[in-house]
Amino acid sequence: MQTLVPLIGVTLFFGASAMAGEFYVAPGGDDSAKGTALSPWATLQHAVDAAAAGDTIVLRDGAYAGCRIRRSGEEGKPIMLKAEHKWGAIIKGPGEKCRRKAVIEIVADDSQSRIGCWTLDGLDVDGSNAEDCIMPTVTTHVAVTDCRLHDSGFPCIMAGHSDYMILENNVAFGSKRSHGIYVANSASHGIIRGNRSYSNAKCGIHMNGDLSCGPDGLMHDWTVERNVVYDNALVTGGGAINCDGVVDSIFRNNLLYRNHRTGMTFYSIDAAIGSSRNLIANNTVVMAADGSWPVVMPKADAHPSPTANRFFNNILLPGRDTLGSILVWSSDVPGFESDHNVTCGRFSIDGSDALIDVAKWRAYGYDRHGVVAKVEELFVDVSKDDYRLKEDSPAIAAGMALKEVADDIAGARRATAAGYDIGCFQRTK
Repeated sequence: MQTLVPLIGVTLFFGASAMAGEFYVAPGGDDSAKGTALSPWATLQHAVDAAAAGDTIVLRDGAYAGCRIRRSGEEGKPIMLKAEHKWGAIIKGPGEKCRRKAVIEIVADDSQSRIGCWTLDGLDVDGSNAEDCIMPTVTTHVAVTDCRLHDSGFPCIMAGHSDYMILENNVAFGSKRSHGIYVANSASHGIIRGNRSYSNAKCGIHMNGDLSCGPDGLMHDWTVERNVVYDNALVTGGGAINCDGVVDSIFRNNLLYRNHRTGMTFYSIDAAIGSSRNLIANNTVVMAADGSWPVVMPKADAHPSPTANRFFNNILLPGRDTLGSILVWSSDVPGFESDHNVTCGRFSIDGSDALIDVAKWRAYGYDRHGVVAKVEELFVDVSKDDYRLKEDSPAIAAGMALKEVADDIAGARRATAAGYDIGCFQRTK
């Protein structure tokens, strides 16, 4: 959990009770009732308007209209909105106070004051009659955990100007025209962990600095780990994990497979500079047959190009022989490092699809300890989406030990006598 920072400029509202309480909402309830377990409220909007710092709102199983959250919790006393049973509370369609066509909006009435300290947990948010499932805007310390977010017109979650955000163990799928998870607008110090994002029109996870929306146009200090991202870019382009202006961040132990455009992309179009100074380690990226490159780091047109990204211990395999594993905009990108990766042995050093072989790649100083392998040599059973390393996989004990990656996607310890494996899985008996 990130350390809390003072909530400077956060708009605070106080409910009738000075003490934290637990309140219930249920189909057939009454908003004029007490909000107790025996006398629950009826609507989600009434509950979020009444809640104060430290309160918990419990949603009984059933269907509800969405809401607009306009008040804050406090440091150490967040307001929690949770389902009594995971995914038993189904939130569908914008509520009467929603202004932005999202099912759940977290934004102040003036759209400028910063709303803070909320946790949304275990909800099923159906976006089939909305643009977004959940939309935090100008927030701090908002957490969305264990939620099911699906079938929205645009992103399942669309977060803008949202610092210290935690998105953990959610399922995001079925965006008709956009991304599963989208965080943007110079948001910093966030965590995207343990989510499944799949079958979305564009990206599985998209991160965008958006300089045009205000300074500094960069996404600082993000941890993106243990996510499973697959079968995205079904309708239009987009990377499984797409990074426009993400800096000083870590991407580790992610599993990306059967995506139909790019795998992990580090670039600049809207951001102040290309995604730079990131550690990309122990990810497994296996592209669909109609997909593109597993790693793309292209030259930027209007802003400084990406630099100083470090790629270690990744499995990076394209879906066809006409493409390579890593595409960079130059053979001497400042600060670029790449080693101990499993690749197909084909690369680009000029930002095009013109390929060079592994010998030329190594001559530039890259992947001198890398492994060249094919999909069938590495994994237990790709036909069943089982990307654990098989017993004789060449990725076993071929990695370099990294203090930043102490365990694997499933929590298994990396530092074992058997050696440090490449990819998101450490083989265990």
